[in-house]
Amino acid sequence: MPQFVVPTDADLNDLERRLIDGLALEEDNETLTERSWTDTFDWRLDRAGLRLVAEPHDGRLLLSCTPTKSAEGAGEVRLRLNDLPRFAWDLPQSELRQTIEAAVAMRALLPRVMVRSTARTLAQRDGNGKVVVRLVIETPSVITPQGELPMAPQIQVVPLKGYGKAAKRAIRFIRKKLGLSRSRQDEVTAACDLLGLTIGAYSSKLDLAIDPTVRADEATKQVCRRLLEIIEANQDGTCQQIDTEFLHDFRVAIRRTRSALARVRGVFPSPTVARFQRELRWVGQVTGPARDLDVYLLQIDQLQKIVPEPMQPHLAPLRPWLETKHAEAYRDLVTAVNSPRYQKLLADWRTFIEAPVPKRSTLPNAQRPIVKVASEEIWRAYRRALDDGGAISDQSPSAELHELRKTCKKLRYLLEFFRSLFPPTAMTQLIGNLKLLQANLGEIQDLEVQADFIAAMSEPLQREESAATLMAIGVLVDQLRRRQAARIAEFAIVFAAFADQGNRKLARKLFKPKKAAGRRPS
Repeated sequence: MPQFVVPTDADLNDLERRLIDGLALEEDNETLTERSWTDTFDWRLDRAGLRLVAEPHDGRLLLSCTPTKSAEGAGEVRLRLNDLPRFAWDLPQSELRQTIEAAVAMRALLPRVMVRSTARTLAQRDGNGKVVVRLVIETPSVITPQGELPMAPQIQVVPLKGYGKAAKRAIRFIRKKLGLSRSRQDEVTAACDLLGLTIGAYSSKLDLAIDPTVRADEATKQVCRRLLEIIEANQDGTCQQIDTEFLHDFRVAIRRTRSALARVRGVFPSPTVARFQRELRWVGQVTGPARDLDVYLLQIDQLQKIVPEPMQPHLAPLRPWLETKHAEAYRDLVTAVNSPRYQKLLADWRTFIEAPVPKRSTLPNAQRPIVKVASEEIWRAYRRALDDGGAISDQSPSAELHELRKTCKKLRYLLEFFRSLFPPTAMTQLIGNLKLLQANLGEIQDLEVQADFIAAMSEPLQREESAATLMAIGVLVDQLRRRQAARIAEFAIVFAAFADQGNRKLARKLFKPKKAAGRRPS
């Protein structure tokens, strides 16, 4: 519907009078509404081209999911509820749930903006007394804990079917006689601007644009500064347990930081690297159990379906046991994050990465162009992945697959850190092939860890649970190990695709260091 913005310094009463007189309008009704816009922390609904709004309706909430201009072909989906859902799975089975769940997955739905609005509706009638067009004069304000922030008033033209000419005349009058312009922002964007909130501001992606000629020590600090932003952005949500992705993004940023320190060698002093590596490893250790239990609880329903249907009810005791362990793990995590040790780590790390690099450095790679250092490190990691993967056979222990997984992670992090230094199409191809290998290796490792963890659960449950539950746990563990064996059997095919000649040639062209002129090959 056409909507026009009224400048904040305009006399709204005068505009309204001119509008009523010029179009022969009469009062229809006046309403007070409150609308709450919801999205995830990382704006997944917005990225999917959707707006989710809740407003009171007949004593309940009307939840509407509306496509933005970028979501072509989709229509509005509505549902009446008693309360706002926290997760998509809290919604009843419906088209709305399917739409939202596809966009947000396991992320929590968070109220982003609330707008209170007084809307006066004016109607124009024809000679027979029939309403041919309605105009709504809306005076909105953003609700904050400190009070209301007035927004620019809006005049909305509501066309009625069969009376398009009346709507066009109203639009022409508003533009020509009142001198108003069409709104360039929707209400959500305007409200966010007023609050200083940038839609889509958070992303766990690095999205770095590094100058290839910049010094390697400065470029590495750029990477670490971006990772620190991600760590700090997810810290509170992790401690509050808003959803599991806060801890996931937090831990990935910690691991990436450790990898930057370890894999971009010769740019920072060794004692500095050793100290921060040690402290970041500690953070990874104290947050690991909570993340593992997050995953188990997310997957508990799928895990139960692995065993035969008659056995599934006997696995019910797993959930409360996991929930108890989960609460304990998060208590330990929160204690660690609030500890002086963690606070000092973050403060010292920020001081280090924000400090200017020295004008001169004796470290071997500090002053070299980052594109050369990155090429050498990526090539080294790529060759290591090829060598380690090529040595694995059907008889290799799972520990070797786990080591290859860690090598692939290090390679992936390097490719992501320095993606902007190399041709985008080539990097997309290499990272895509690496992701497929990582998915296979990750599933192998996850299935082994799950099987070991659930098998270990049977011991403390022996005194409390029935033989049927212990038997169901045994069957579940056996099924997980069977699935792991199937993924291991697929490894050779997946690795062959990663290591094919086309990818090797591409990696060699991009990253292999060029021999100095006149030097004999070693």
